[in-house]
Parts: sequence; structure tokens; C-alpha cells
Amino acid sequence: AFACLKLFTIAPDICKQTKLLEALEELLGSSTASVVASAVCVINEVITLPNAPVNIQTAVAARALTLLKAMDNCGEWPQLYLMEGVAQLFVQKTPLISLSEAEDIIASVASQLCSGNGAVCMAAIKVIITMLSQFTGSSVLTADEATRLERRYAALVVQPMIRLISTQQFEIRYVAFRNLKLLLNVGPTFVNAFTPHLPSLFVKFDDPIYIKLEKVDSMLTLATHDNARRVLAELSEYATELDEQLARKAVQSIGVLAVKLECIVDDSLAQLVCILDSSIKFGLHSVAEAAGVLQTIFRQYPTRFNNVLRSFPLKTIDSDGNEVDGIVDIIQKLCQALDYVTDPDSRAAIIWVIGEYANDDAAGTLSLFFDTFAEESVSVQLAVLTAVAKTYIKSDEATKAINLAALTEVLGLCKASEVPDVRDRAFFYWRLISTNIKAASMVLLAHKPGMLVVDKLERSMLTELLSQAGNLSSIVHQPVSALLGENVRGKFEGDAPTAKDDSTSRGANVMSPSDPFDVTVDGGGIGASSGAVNLTSPTVKGDQKVLSMLAWQQVLEASGSGKGLTAYMGWSHGATGPQLHTRFNLDRAATVSSSLKVTTMQINVNLFGLGISQAFPETTLKAGDAPVVISLAVGANNQRKPVKDLQVALKVEPIGVLFFVAPPIPMHLVLQPATGCDPTKYAAEFESASVGWQLPADVPPIPTSNGRLSGNALRLLSLNLVHTKEISQDTLGLHIYASTIAGQQMCAIVTVKDGYIASAI
Repeated sequence: AFACLKLFTIAPDICKQTKLLEALEELLGSSTASVVASAVCVINEVITLPNAPVNIQTAVAARALTLLKAMDNCGEWPQLYLMEGVAQLFVQKTPLISLSEAEDIIASVASQLCSGNGAVCMAAIKVIITMLSQFTGSSVLTADEATRLERRYAALVVQPMIRLISTQQFEIRYVAFRNLKLLLNVGPTFVNAFTPHLPSLFVKFDDPIYIKLEKVDSMLTLATHDNARRVLAELSEYATELDEQLARKAVQSIGVLAVKLECIVDDSLAQLVCILDSSIKFGLHSVAEAAGVLQTIFRQYPTRFNNVLRSFPLKTIDSDGNEVDGIVDIIQKLCQALDYVTDPDSRAAIIWVIGEYANDDAAGTLSLFFDTFAEESVSVQLAVLTAVAKTYIKSDEATKAINLAALTEVLGLCKASEVPDVRDRAFFYWRLISTNIKAASMVLLAHKPGMLVVDKLERSMLTELLSQAGNLSSIVHQPVSALLGENVRGKFEGDAPTAKDDSTSRGANVMSPSDPFDVTVDGGGIGASSGAVNLTSPTVKGDQKVLSMLAWQQVLEASGSGKGLTAYMGWSHGATGPQLHTRFNLDRAATVSSSLKVTTMQINVNLFGLGISQAFPETTLKAGDAPVVISLAVGANNQRKPVKDLQVALKVEPIGVLFFVAPPIPMHLVLQPATGCDPTKYAAEFESASVGWQLPADVPPIPTSNGRLSGNALRLLSLNLVHTKEISQDTLGLHIYASTIAGQQMCAIVTVKDGYIASAI
């Protein structure tokens, strides 16, 4: 079964011609549970690949009951594969079975919720969630029936999830928390089901920071009118932690809690003022965050605190430890915080509060920014300008002269600014205020809309992520297509195909401006090599994602040897071996011709016998056009010669033939996969081989580690570790074998001493 997966990845056409996929489907009916599980595992991988037949997914769904029976006769990991197959029954938008049949399946899977293997438990939860998504998202059930179904099965998954987020392995906890966040997005039914378990989400001292942050997010989601004060108390405690990341997250969360639940606003504001006061006194790192969150609350409730900002009632602790009633001037506290806040957004937030609420002495406070106005960031400059303009508009007869002087001064500072946005806004305010003060008041003092706490995922995105519960997609909260590219299916059956333009259907694709190179990808054929080979028709296409990750190296310069033609090259791993990408561009200023025609490219004789293995597409380049990339498959079909560089010949009309050196090919593209080596064969080859190269004596010692020299680590580099010998107490000798795609064999002795590579032959 697994061999079929590998073959389909390399040559899907051969699999279809030899009907291996049909044979794979027949394995689903095997009497051996492990064979059925292996077949399901392979099919789940195959359906994510491009060109996978649709009916193979349907075959798994049709045998769901057979898969359930096989679960009783196999181990944990086969059970995981089988439940992944059962979940395929519920990924379609339209239910294939009745609700009663689905409930029978869930009853069979429910026993796995108690499994000690976290992956098996999460797979069982995935089956339940996908079933709920399918039936509640269709027209099969009424709204009341869907709610009752959700309530019934939400209670079923609560205890397993609580157990997973409380396990000793932190990595499993993190995966569980990320999936819990998805479950809480499903709707209020799941939120209500998990709310009684809020104490399980409280941060513990030994939790890693990534667990602490996830716990804070989950606490916010579960916050209701009943438990809001308990959540606020926890967040306030975290805000004084020495861990800066947790403290900042806690302060931000207090603001989110206040916006989400109006019943907790007064208590939240009191806690934020206490945090701000403590941070100023003791130099804590929450000053900037507290200032920004205060602005958020004041914007959300603009008229609620107008009369209390200057005299906010706050309970404090005296020197004897007794709680006493006190009065705090919040604006004065924010002004004190300016000495400790360097973040531009936080400084701008404080300025906004001063301009919005400090009516009488706002101009005097804001004038403190005038001396350093040119040194402030753009956001701070704009905030000062707007705050002074607001102050002038709201001024009465007693303060009008002072505020006018402040406005005149700040307009002069903005006029001298080098930032166009600052100058333009100052000019706009000046014209608006000088011509129509009433219109200026309507613009600058207009009511600001309240903020919304958006913590819900789009329904279609949520459904797709829930169908991948326990997988990488559910952890990073991105669909498979976003992680692995559009070539991976990663979509539900029944989704409408994405419309593509003509250029995409032809294999040509223009990369977005955000990509490192804005190029047009030519998916045409590949050029002939210098060896005598049978050339095939053009099939290799440039892959936008691959091209954006290449380490491009310039090989032709327009003003030099390129004679108007600029060329960059890069290597990647293609479906059949190395792939060479060339980016051409005709420089309008350096060329003597308005167009050139690239007709042929070949790789000359080289050490590894590399040559271009497909027909080269003739390409016409015009001056001023977008760069063009041609992707060429490379194989071992050339003559071998011990030369240092990889020389390339390019025939261009009317220039002639241009010669240049290609970038060195990465060794992992030249070597065949490491599949092991017979020590006896290695010994025979080693005895008959002569020394072809050794590490020069003048090369500085190369640091390494035992982990990088293990068999598994070397195998990832296509190197076979044949034998390891301890030469002395601090010296280790390694015999390594590798072979190239041209059949060349390499035997090497590497000596490691005190963590450094001492010699290599």
C-alpha cells in the first residue's frame, strides 16, 4: 500500500495505467485490520495530491462500517488511520447517510475518546466534530434539532479535551489548545459546555510561555457575565508577572474583556489604573500596554467617564496594609507615563486621551511635544496635530487665546516637516478651521463607532480546519492549500472549482509584487543537452512558490558579457531530479537591439555528467518587458570530466553564443537518496579506490556535533553512515558512502576531534 503512495507521487500516470489505485481500494476489504488501516492511510495521503481520482475518497467513505469493525482488532496507530478514514464520510457538504446511522458510527468511535494516545483521542474528536459540521450545516435538520445535536455531542468531547490540555507533555497541550480554540468558535453551545471548566485554563507557574498565551486566549473566549470578575482577577495577576510577554498579553486581554462585556468596564478600568500606577512606580514593562488599552476603553465608551477621569475613585492599600478609598487623576497618570513610554502607538494613544478629555490644560500639556516634534514618529506627530486642533475647537473664551497660540505653533512645525502626510493634514486642518469652524467641529469631534471583538473564523474556513483536527492545519489555523500551495488539493469534495485565467491554464503565471522577483514564468519545454539523448516534449512548468524561494545568482550582466541580456540562475528539486531555473531580462538601456531570441541552452561537460534533459523552448525577449523564467529539468546524460565549474552555453540571436558559469549545484540534488550500504561491498570499494580529494590542511576546523553525525541526520543529506570507530578518547572516525545520480560512488573517511572535523579523505 505504501509503495503505491510513493509511486503515485512520482508517476501518477503509471498508477492509473496499471490500475494500482483499484487494487488499493480492494485492500479496504481485507480481513487483516492492519492492511485495511495501511490502505486508508495511503488513500488519505493520495487524495491531497493533485490529479487524485475523486472516486478513491468515495471508496473510503462507502466502507466506513468495515473500518469500524477493523478497529477492534488492531493497535493504536492503525486505529488512528481507520478513524481518519471514517471522518472522510463526513467531509462532504451533503450527508451520505442518515442521522441515525451517523449516531451509530459515533457510538462506535466514542470508546476511543478515553484512549491514552493523544492522537487517537483527537481523531475520535475529529470524527464527532466533522459529523456535527456536516449535519448542522445542511438543511437536513431544523435549527432546534441542530442545537440539540450540538449540545448532546459537545458534552461528549469536553472531558477528553480537558484531559488533553492537562497532560504532562507540553507539546500535546499546545496542540489541544489550538484545537480547543477552533471548537470554541463553533458556537455558544461549545462555549457553554467548556465554561464550567474555566479553572483548568488558569496559568500555572511551570507552563511554557506558548501554553500561557493560549490559556489567556481561551479564558477570554469563555468569559461571560457570570465569571467576568474571576477572569479579570486572573488577568490582573498575570499583568504583574516578570515574564514580559505574558504581562503584555494580560493587559491587552483586560482591554478586550472590557470591550466584550460592559458589565466589567468599571472594574477593568480600576485594574488598569492600578497596573499603570504600579508600572510607573516600579519600572515594570506594562506601562505602554496599559496606556494603549485605556485609550481603547475610552473610545468604546466615549461618554461614560467624562466626569471621573480627573477624579477616578480607586481603592488603595496604605502603609499598614489596610484598604482605603482614594482618588486618582487618570490623565495626570498618563502624562507621567510619557517618561517611560517609547512605543509610538502608545505615545499616540496617550496624546489622543489628552486631546479628547483634558479640556482646560490640554494645550499646556500638548506643548511638551513641541520641542521634540521633529524627532517624534509620524503617528505621534499626527496625534499631536489632531489633539491640538480638537482642543482649539472645544475652547471657550477663557482658553481660546492659549489654544490658538498652540495651534499656530503646531501648524508651523507641521509646515516644516519632511513628511508629506503631516504637511497635508496640517494644511487641511488650517483651511477647514479658518473657513468653517462648525464643519471642522463636525469632522474632528464626530462620534467614533464602537469597537468589535472579532474572534470568530469564517464558517467555511472553520469547517475546513475542523476537518483537519489534530493535523498541522488545525494548529496554525491555515488551510492545507495555504501551507503547501495550490497544487495540493486540500479542499472538500463538492466545492466549486476555482476559476483560473487563460495564463494559468497555459502554465504561465505572473508573480505578485510581493514575491522576490516579479517575473513571468514560462512553463514551456526544456533545452537539449550536449549528450546524445532522446528529448521529450515540454512538460516541466515553473512553480511560483518554488521560484520565490530560490537563491538566485547573477550569471550574465547586461552591461558586460550579456551584451544587453541579464540572466539569473537558481537550482531546485523537481519531480524527476534537479531543476535549473533561468531568469532572462533584456535591458532597454544596455541593449543595441529592441528584441533578442534565445534559441538553445546546454550544459557543457562537467564532473557529474549533468545535462539538460528536455527540449528548450525558443523564447523572444523584448526590451522593457517583464522578466521571463524558464525551468529546465536536468539529468545525468552528459559526458563526465573533472572540471571545477559548471559551464553553460547559450545561443542568442543575433548576438551569437554566450558562455557563463552556472551556480554550484547543491550536493543534495546530485546525490541519490541514502538507502543503506553493504559494509562488505564498501570495504571492497574502499580498498580499490584511490584518494581523489582530501580536506586541505589550511582550512580552519569545522565545528560539528554528535547529533549531526548520526545515521539518521546523515541520511537526510543523502549520506550513508557505514561504520563508526572510536580512534581515541576524544577522536571519532566515520566511514561514509554516497552515490551520485550519474552512478559515481564516493567513499569517505571523516575524523572528528573535540567537536571539530579534523580531516576528511
